[in-house]
Amino acid sequence: MSSSSEQVDIENVPALMLALSRKALENAQEIVKDAELLFANGRWARTIFLSQIAGEEIGKHLIARGAYVQNLWEPRSIDWNKIVKEIRRHQDKLITMTIFEDMLLTEPPMDIAAIKSQAKELDQAKQTTLYAEFIGAEARSPTELWTDASAANALKWAQGRVQLAVSIVAQTRPLDEMSREHLIAVAEKFPEWKKAMERVKKASE
Repeated sequence: MSSSSEQVDIENVPALMLALSRKALENAQEIVKDAELLFANGRWARTIFLSQIAGEEIGKHLIARGAYVQNLWEPRSIDWNKIVKEIRRHQDKLITMTIFEDMLLTEPPMDIAAIKSQAKELDQAKQTTLYAEFIGAEARSPTELWTDASAANALKWAQGRVQLAVSIVAQTRPLDEMSREHLIAVAEKFPEWKKAMERVKKASE
């Protein structure tokens, strides 16, 4: 894994963001399939773990996609080190995913503080799907903590997030065919898109 402090030729950054966006979405789809296998075999805690990882990969897909779009809007504006840190921080990925999901599915939208709090809770809960822990005054294993109903809900959540991301990609122009003029037209037609981008930027501050 390369270090976030590595210097990358700024001219190569858009191509790298485009590639990561595609690969993260593909990986999320593969992770959901793995989670489905675990669910079918009664591995509830690990189903939940992989379901959340799939959601984080959707967040990574959106961060990389957003960076590519940002570069179209304002050439050479991507902060490479900042973006790499974001795609490696679990809560940042969950926050980005939630903001875009919130824009499309929730009315009225959640505030940033609530989204950050939710991401923190999800990240903390994820640890209990992998590791034995002290819960209060008791030692508990993941198998003792999580049920089939919890796993079914988590898997449904991950499947829905992946389907939503795939649907958005299918319904929009391929990133490598976009231009700044196209983005201006989209922003004028869909002001919610620009608002979502601004919320992601604010959440990462």
